[in-house]
Amino acid sequence: MHVASVLPPELFDESIDHLWDDPKSLAACALTCRDWIGTSRLHLFRTVRIQNASQCARFEALLQSTPAIARCVRRFTVSAEYKGVDEAGRSVEDDAWVNAVGGFVHRLERVTTIGLSRVRWHALLPETQAAFMDRFAHVRTLFLFEHLRTIQLCWREIENMKVVGDLLHASGASLERLLVEFPSGVPEEAVLDNQISLVHNTGLRSVRFGGLDAKAAASQGFMSNQLFPWVTAMISQISSPQLEEISFEFEITSVADLLSLDWSRIDHDLSREEYKGLLVYFFVVCQDMTPKVEKEIRNLIADRLHGLCERGTLCVSCV
Repeated sequence: MHVASVLPPELFDESIDHLWDDPKSLAACALTCRDWIGTSRLHLFRTVRIQNASQCARFEALLQSTPAIARCVRRFTVSAEYKGVDEAGRSVEDDAWVNAVGGFVHRLERVTTIGLSRVRWHALLPETQAAFMDRFAHVRTLFLFEHLRTIQLCWREIENMKVVGDLLHASGASLERLLVEFPSGVPEEAVLDNQISLVHNTGLRSVRFGGLDAKAAASQGFMSNQLFPWVTAMISQISSPQLEEISFEFEITSVADLLSLDWSRIDHDLSREEYKGLLVYFFVVCQDMTPKVEKEIRNLIADRLHGLCERGTLCVSCV
């Protein structure tokens, strides 16, 4: 019995429309009845994102076997990814396969939105560039995304830490430099109630923490018991083999302000075997800096970071 002869096709189309975000169900519908194929395909291939050579080859083969699918695509995104780093520590891009996209992008005649993410335009073949340019002339929206290599965070300007966490996650291995600034008077909850993780940022080369204020008695307890332990916990998440340096900027009134920190934990986190060769800077700003005070600061930090000094390089700058 033909299903279409029992109920109007519009009813089936509307039912399938409710499955727009369920690819498995849409695929099942496409296999159930010939009359359901069109609507199912419109949802299955409305948005197509290609991220590597394997996906590119599969989609090209699909267009070859079923040309009608090209008319279903409305939003098309090409996103190249990192392949890691070479022996010199330079990032290795994986976007040579994008040239294959130039061979079929002209078929996507009904595309209204195109996105290119992490694609080096200058590295594409001239014919690939021409194919994309021809298609660009017919779309309504064009998104171009580049690698996010540096992020600078200032807690005074941050209200939604989940957004920051999502940004760090999305930047992934492309992020190379992270600068975190804690301005004077930063609310405790703004730092402690956050959703930041650096586990996905495996390409980090440099991390800097500034504005660590130990001058006021009211802030000393917060910084030594909560803020700086949070900073060291953040450092412990870093798993980047490319990490070259970490720096801290302190503001103190006297050498005694530094004694409240958990130096054993700091030394433990900065002297991990995978951080061998790490360069660590301590920039210390003191209200009453004298040659004697500067010497005391240098000696205090060096005496408490034996593990770091054995595996890496410690630099202390006093102002």
